[in-house]
Amino acid sequence: MFANDSENQAEPVNAAHAGDLRCMFYNIYGYGDNPKQNVYPGPMELRQEQQEVCIGKYAPDVVGLQEYDRQYRAGMAPRMAALGYREVPIDDQGGFLYPVGKNCEPLFYRPDRLECLCSGGELYPDAVEVDGAEVLGNNGHSKSLTWAVFRERQTGRRFIAVCTHFMWSAPELTFAQAEAVRVDNADRLLRKIEEIRAMHPDYAGLPAVMGGDLNCEPDSPAFRQLDRSMEWCYQAASGHRDNLGCPGYPTFDSAAGAYTDWGTPAEGRSVIDYIWVQNPGEGSGLAVRDYFTVTDREALLSSDHCPKVADIVLQ
Repeated sequence: MFANDSENQAEPVNAAHAGDLRCMFYNIYGYGDNPKQNVYPGPMELRQEQQEVCIGKYAPDVVGLQEYDRQYRAGMAPRMAALGYREVPIDDQGGFLYPVGKNCEPLFYRPDRLECLCSGGELYPDAVEVDGAEVLGNNGHSKSLTWAVFRERQTGRRFIAVCTHFMWSAPELTFAQAEAVRVDNADRLLRKIEEIRAMHPDYAGLPAVMGGDLNCEPDSPAFRQLDRSMEWCYQAASGHRDNLGCPGYPTFDSAAGAYTDWGTPAEGRSVIDYIWVQNPGEGSGLAVRDYFTVTDREALLSSDHCPKVADIVLQ
């Protein structure tokens, strides 16, 4: 299965402090088997096996995934359940999929540590107005957000969690149009957090943690829009932190049934995956202890993205 060993990988922080809230957001490249095995990172089952090991090793309390399509869900959902995770529903009937048959940005949690008080989700719009004209606003109904209000069982402290994936691009969009759609995604996400706080008086001052693949770098308009009212965990972390970008696709030799090469994520290069926090009130909220990128072999083999992890103190 492995034809060589990964070299020169950063040593990640491997264990949360007692009492910390550990959050992981992970673009798993969750599409089914593809005949282009020289391009895509190996068979679906093998990728899921690596992802299960990776998630289990770091044992986050909250896990947000991206690119988790219907076919991938069929195999990965039992693996998440075996690790002890529960998926938050996105509708009042307890469902996990939208009418179009997708929820590519699910949110999971450990029920032994957290209670889900309420949850929901929504697709980003199919069309967005940019400079007076409608342009494509979603990639195949795959871009959405999933949210939940959690209560920590030990302390009773509550917080909001959001998993999301912003618009990428499309042949009919210019770069500027795609950027404008991502700004619209950021606006909708921020409004959704405020709507959640308005749902119940007890939610009014709740802090929020949000993460996912935003398809934009730190110098982008969408990043700046979020930065006005949220804090990027890389900047907020008081302890260990890194800013590693996407390693790219590993190379899988389908004839040999082995990975032959995989990338090394570099500092500041192609950084499009993030975790953010927002503290609306005084004297309470989320403080970030550590923020790091998982660069273990399992992560590098199973996707073209590496998981982002934040160890957070609920104050």
